[in-house]
Amino acid sequence: MLASTMDRFVVGTGRCGSTLLSRMLAEHPKLLSIFEFFTGLDARRRFAAEPVDGEAFAGLLARDQPVVTMALRRGYGAPEIVYPFGAAGARYTVEDELPWLLVTALSRISDDPDAWFDASLAFARRRPAAPLHEHYRALFR
Repeated sequence: MLASTMDRFVVGTGRCGSTLLSRMLAEHPKLLSIFEFFTGLDARRRFAAEPVDGEAFAGLLARDQPVVTMALRRGYGAPEIVYPFGAAGARYTVEDELPWLLVTALSRISDDPDAWFDASLAFARRRPAAPLHEHYRALFR
């Protein structure tokens, strides 16, 4: 049985090649690249120290990133935005408030990011009150 530990965590700044690195890492069958996971989460809440319950954690994960929403509605995109707009079964359109996790992370690790999103929120809602770093580790496992 494989241990479910996070052996490495790669962090980069904007325009540093992190997208390319993440794509390369994601090609390995035993690695999970959770691309841009933290970037678009609410900056005031994403690393809060106080414990939050499962509903609050799910709420943090479910929010859109307002700048991305505004850009998409105006017809702009970016290579990092890979949600399959217009694909059969895709829940969201460019006019919707796209939850941040679907903008990049879940859309890169699954052909059905909406199902992964629903499962992630269901998991988050079942979590007891805990500091966010514990919620993140549990979700990543």
